[in-house]
Amino acid sequence: MGKVDFKKLIMAGVAGTAAMTAVMFMAPMMGMPEMNIGKMLSMQMGMPEMAGWIMHFVNGIILTWIYAAFLIDRLPSDGWKRGMIYSLIPWAVMNFMAMPMMGMEIFSGGMMAFIGTVVAHFAYGGVMGAIYTGEASTEAASDAAPAAAPATEPEPTPEPEPAPAAEPEPETAPAADPEPTPEPEPEAPAEEDSSSEAESGSDGGGESEAGDQDDSSSDEKEPGSEEEKSE
Repeated sequence: MGKVDFKKLIMAGVAGTAAMTAVMFMAPMMGMPEMNIGKMLSMQMGMPEMAGWIMHFVNGIILTWIYAAFLIDRLPSDGWKRGMIYSLIPWAVMNFMAMPMMGMEIFSGGMMAFIGTVVAHFAYGGVMGAIYTGEASTEAASDAAPAAAPATEPEPTPEPEPAPAAEPEPETAPAADPEPTPEPEPEAPAEEDSSSEAESGSDGGGESEAGDQDDSSSDEKEPGSEEEKSE
């Protein structure tokens, strides 16, 4: 069972039944036999004619509900054409079931009555189908409607894929301590300077020693000289 918009359904049923009733009232003007459906229903139910007409409009709403709930997505075409195709079902039910139940023959009234009933039901189906178009009339249609993106909307820009996480680098062994750099050997001039200083030092030492010896020898000679002078 499909999802039904009851407000639109009642509107479509009443409007379609009114169009059908208008054709029935105009039937004698077009050379067709009188088709007073309200009078026929009231006689069948044993009620006033007004009750027959009310029943006539109630039947139109019930037929619209059957169309909206079960057949709107199963019939070909759309809109008023689909409604006219559906109207052949109640037309067949009326002629093959309702008429015999009311004590009448099938297609009673000849060919003109046959044509008149077909035109009247086409009027009902066309108006009813034009009003009740079946938008979101079934659960499948209502579920599929949000999924279909409108053609005017731009396609969404795909989000950039996140960059893959960098893998952690393997731990490396601690670097070995650098070997001590050998000190550069002293240059040759430095050695010569040191040797010259050593020689100068040795000469100075020799001179000092020679001076000391001279001083000691002079001291030794002084007493002798004094003795010679006394003699």
